[in-house]
Amino acid sequence: MRSVVSVVLRNYNYAHFLEEALESVYIQTYPYIELIIADDASTDCSMAVIDNWLTSRRDRFLRVEVLTTTRNMGQTLNMNRGVRAASGKYVFQLDADNTIQREGIERLVEYSASHPDIEFLFAKLQNHKDSTWYPGCKDAEIYAGKYTEFYYLPVHE
Repeated sequence: MRSVVSVVLRNYNYAHFLEEALESVYIQTYPYIELIIADDASTDCSMAVIDNWLTSRRDRFLRVEVLTTTRNMGQTLNMNRGVRAASGKYVFQLDADNTIQREGIERLVEYSASHPDIEFLFAKLQNHKDSTWYPGCKDAEIYAGKYTEFYYLPVHE
């Protein structure tokens, strides 16, 4: 069996984006995915969207876990909670207002397998509103390296 990828989807009041983010995970070409959804005490209809979406799509994943809380923890603690629940060899972090291209996880796993000395990977980032690339992200498909060499993380303006 190939390596399992844990997709940790972080959510807080993104009900209007959730289905698109979840669907981008659902259609991945890589088959060995577990889905961890970490909801951070959303006050919108996020949980209803998640429950409804999972009704017909849960079986695509090796494992699904939905983490909820009654108190907002903030982005970092919520993501850490999701990562702790993950059991895969790899963890892919996805915010509920983002998507991943259909073959994205498969390409990252293949790259990792062929570069065993790397310690982290992330894909280039594109703005959904106007299709521009975030600073530093237009030239490389995948960014990889060792944590001791990692100085620049592209962020949007």
